[in-house]
Amino acid sequence: AVSEAVRAYTLHNYDVEADRVKLVHGGADEQAFPRGYRPDSAWLKRVLEEFPELSNRRWLCLPGRLSRYKGHGDFINLVAGLVGDYPDLHGIIVGAGREGSRYRDQLEGLALDGGVVDRITFTGERDDIREWMAAAELVFSLCSDPPEAFGRTVLEALCLGRPVVAWNHGGVAEILQRMYPFGAVPPGNTGALRAQTATFLDQAPPAPLPNAFPLEESMRRTEAVYHEVLERRRTEKRAPADGGTSK
Repeated sequence: AVSEAVRAYTLHNYDVEADRVKLVHGGADEQAFPRGYRPDSAWLKRVLEEFPELSNRRWLCLPGRLSRYKGHGDFINLVAGLVGDYPDLHGIIVGAGREGSRYRDQLEGLALDGGVVDRITFTGERDDIREWMAAAELVFSLCSDPPEAFGRTVLEALCLGRPVVAWNHGGVAEILQRMYPFGAVPPGNTGALRAQTATFLDQAPPAPLPNAFPLEESMRRTEAVYHEVLERRRTEKRAPADGGTSK
């Protein structure tokens, strides 16, 4: 299980022995997401050529594919509620949608209704999510139901040193509890989300060091689970099925 939340869900909903559900949190590679990283000028130049509306704006970034549970609606409404007080804000949704889905059309309609159709940018599928998060003023995680099993982008953003605002549930809550409790917002409380974001836009607490969930530790513990399973299988093969003498 990649988080305590997933482990608890599994034990509650499935007939499985507790000692067979091993908790191994996900992890982030600090070399791939180094603290203080900033995209180079060539990257920024390319982005502003592709998305000129982002020039001279403070970016709020919601990374994640276009799925309904990812909280894009809450994000768009958040931007709509803040631009009056922060006229240089711009919301950026980084992620691809499912082919044939009309979800993006619905989100664009929501932005139009909220008067922020010119303040929301959909990047589509990207392979430079690190750069987008590093260049953003704030990074968000607003998954509703189900919550994120772990929330790797939250951890990666914190490793980069970027402040995060997120619903405080699922695996994300475990990351925030250990690394950045300032960014935790009660799930679904849009008023608290707006207030916390405004506070962070004025002055966000710095993201801490060190990384509480290093990728190497996650890999080591995952490998240990495989070794444990293999050892169990060897033991079961050696044990006589009828209690007699093993040959």
